[in-house]
Parts: sequence; C-alpha cells; structure tokens
Amino acid sequence: MRNLDPVLHPAQPLTVDCSANPYDLRPAVAGIVARVEQVSNHLSNIGSHQKIVVIMGEDHERPSNILLQASLLKSLQEKHQLVFGYEAEHSFLGTFLTDYLEGDEYDLNTQEILMLSKLDVTGAQAIKTHLALSEDEYSQHTIKSLFYSVLQMQIPCVFSDAATCSFHLDKKDPITRAFMGGITGHTHRIASTIHTTSPKGVDIRNRVMTHLTSQFMEQHDVSLAVQQCGVAHLLGWSPDYKFNNSLTHHFTKAGHFVIPVFLQQNDVTLDDIPEESFEALSQGVFIEGLADDIFNDESSSKKEKAFIRKMGAQSETKFHVLTENEKTDICLEIESSALNWITMARRSVILEKKNSSSPCFQAA
Repeated sequence: MRNLDPVLHPAQPLTVDCSANPYDLRPAVAGIVARVEQVSNHLSNIGSHQKIVVIMGEDHERPSNILLQASLLKSLQEKHQLVFGYEAEHSFLGTFLTDYLEGDEYDLNTQEILMLSKLDVTGAQAIKTHLALSEDEYSQHTIKSLFYSVLQMQIPCVFSDAATCSFHLDKKDPITRAFMGGITGHTHRIASTIHTTSPKGVDIRNRVMTHLTSQFMEQHDVSLAVQQCGVAHLLGWSPDYKFNNSLTHHFTKAGHFVIPVFLQQNDVTLDDIPEESFEALSQGVFIEGLADDIFNDESSSKKEKAFIRKMGAQSETKFHVLTENEKTDICLEIESSALNWITMARRSVILEKKNSSSPCFQAA
C-alpha cells in the first residue's frame, strides 16, 4: 500500500451541506477556500512549488453553480494571485468579431485569430465581447453576471477550450489540430471528423484546456487557477467518459495539485461518475444542498434575474445583473475598438513571420 500524505490525499473529500439554506453560497465558498488554504500552506511547509488548480464542475443550466464561482473568485483573490480558466473556445474573440462585424476589414484568417487571442492577455476583450454580443442557451444572465464580476475584479481569464466548427473539432485551428494529431498519431493528416461531445472529442478538449490554462500559469507565474467546466469534464461521466479523459486527470498529469469540486444535485450524483475517479475526488470538495433551480430559455429571463438577486441577498453578496443599456455601451466600445485590435493582430502576424524561424506548434 502506498504511503500517501494525509493532507494532500485524505480518505474522503471535504463535504459541505448547504441544505439549511440552499440560497446561501457562503458555506460552500468557505469549504473550498479552506481546502485551498490547507493545501497551499502544506505545500509551502514541505517546500513544494506545485501549482494548485481548483476545477469547478458545473451544471450549465443551474445558476447556483455559476454564482458559486463568482463568490469563490472574490474570496480567493483576497489572498492569491489567480487565473480563471473558462470552457469556451480559445479562438472566441477573433471568431466572434469576424462573424458579427460586417465588412472585409473584419475578416480574419486563422493566424490572425490566434494572434488576437494572444494580444488579449488578460482576456478582458473576450469577456467584453461575450457580455455585449453572445447569447447563451442557458443561464445567460447568470453567466454575464459572472463575467461582469471577473472583469470588475480584474482577474485574468483564459478562454481555454478547443476550437470547433459545426459541432466538430476545427481541424483548421493549429492548436486544436495539434492535439487531434496527438490523439490519432497523425499530426499532418487527420482525415476523420471528431464530434465535440464524443469521448475522443471531450478528451481532446480537456487536453487543450489543460494546456492553455497551464501555459498562462507558467508564463505569468500564477500559482492558483480556478478552471470552470461542465460537470462531465470534471471526473468523467459514466459510461462514456472515462476518468483518464477528464480534466482532473489531465491537470494532475501536467504536474498540478488538483482540487475537484463536485456539486451534487437532484439529477447529478456520485452514481454518474466512474468509480476510478473517487480517489481523485477525495482530495477535493463535495457540495450538496445548493438551490436546484434551472433556467434554460429566454422565457424564464425574469425568474432567472430574480434568482440571482435572491441568491445574492441570502449570501450577502451583490451579484450584478447586466442591463440592456450597459450591454449597449459595451457593444459600442467593442465596435469602436475592434478595428484597432484587428490591425494590431495583423501587424503582429506579419512581424512574427519575418522574425520567426521556430518550428510549428506541437502538442505536449
């Protein structure tokens, strides 16, 4: 039997029961923060420089899961320099501007799209674009509240998911293609299409998210990340998604200490995750009893806004609900600055081509 460090590898996850008040996020936040501080202090005491990644597995339709992240980021920021990794296409900014803005001057090629993301170091431009222009299928007001909080707190945000095209991984995107090659064994010839929600597609996306969030941590000397993802990415999802394809596995394999956060809901339970993931979950946090409310279409918009305000009041935290006037102002800001950003990206690509003699990107 292995002699595991009892602090880093306890027998059971830290468990938080929020059922006394399902709309109060404070017990859940306190539990996660306590685990982060315990691990952080212990790593420091034993002379380890291992970075910590907190992975928040959310049900996208449940605002309680999303607002928990906003509260957690605020609490962690008081003591730590951190980055927020978000499950959205890393090429979001350039792709969205190209699709939204009319005119040939806004049409970007693949290299320019990648450069635009690289220039948007903190992710602020991508967040503003999402706030102003993107309409999510579910919990759209809550997601905008989360992004507004991240923007106000000036926490860097990495849109870290693989690039997609028509529900399949985008082979034209160099980063996505490199990881597709890493899975299939063919870097230059990838004949088959891979659906984004297939087991292979989810595995590749998790590898890309791990790579891009880890890359930011390394380049900017950040020792703590909070990575958002759908719950199926967290530890796997029975029977299709294995633990070895999960974000927890890939971040651990990358050398980080991972604190997975599993939120149990009426239809999301431990029965849904593979048995082989339980050992990894034991070093994380298990939360139950948070509000189960679901909002997945525009018809429930008013109820969702009321839910956000209620959860804020019960948690003694103010969550901002973006108004239409605020969205319009951000939209005008995006439109007025878009051409400058695109021009910078084009010039940087030209300069990079002139100065670079390095080989093409290869997957780790």
